[in-house]
Amino acid sequence: MRATIMYKAGDVRVENVPDAGLLESTDAVIRITRACICGSDLWPYKELEPVADGRPMGHEAIGVVEAAGVDVRRIKRGDLVVMPFAYSDGTCAFCREGLQTACEHGGFCLRSGWIEKELRANFARASRAERRAAKAEPRAAFAAYRFQERALRIELTNGATITLPVKLISALNGASPKDLRAVEVLGRGGDLHWEDLDLHLNVPGLLSSLFSGPEWLAEFGRIGGRNSSAAKAAAARRNGARAAARPPVRVRIP
Repeated sequence: MRATIMYKAGDVRVENVPDAGLLESTDAVIRITRACICGSDLWPYKELEPVADGRPMGHEAIGVVEAAGVDVRRIKRGDLVVMPFAYSDGTCAFCREGLQTACEHGGFCLRSGWIEKELRANFARASRAERRAAKAEPRAAFAAYRFQERALRIELTNGATITLPVKLISALNGASPKDLRAVEVLGRGGDLHWEDLDLHLNVPGLLSSLFSGPEWLAEFGRIGGRNSSAAKAAAARRNGARAAARPPVRVRIP
């Protein structure tokens, strides 16, 4: 039979592939008469990385049943059917409530093994993006709540230290000092988390919202590098390097 295969972004081919067959007693084989393009086909068309054996396209169609397994009860050979992206058996509690995409016995119309491969590829792309962001964005090395100042102290990985009054962070308004002291740094310094408050704040997002734009964030990256100190010089001698770690710089918001 003929199938549409994508090998990389923009590279789509129509090729001969082995004929479909019944693998399970609940399967049906459909002769496709009409097919359509889904948004999930268009995303990889723009950004899919090269795939040696190709990625099959197409998972929504209209067709005629050519064969049905012995446990198939509601359709038979010759029936005209619609094939959605997600398949379901119509018998579980979710299906009876109209939630067929959550079927306990269902799944999605992709070639076996492709979902796992796609997940691995997406995870690798996300990991690379995370590493790039970690170099360019302000990240937290340490965070603590200071009761006397009613403020959150955030030490950034670039050496700057920021003291943020809690009143400026609307999500923390009304929180007790005990809950505020339980702040944790997560995600390579990209996030602050309060377990009991069920609250998660993104550090770059928080700082950009308070400091009005990317210019402030870029300034954090430049502050330490253009200043010298005895501590910086000592660190350079100790490490045998020409440049040392940036010295702490305190930035306070009134």
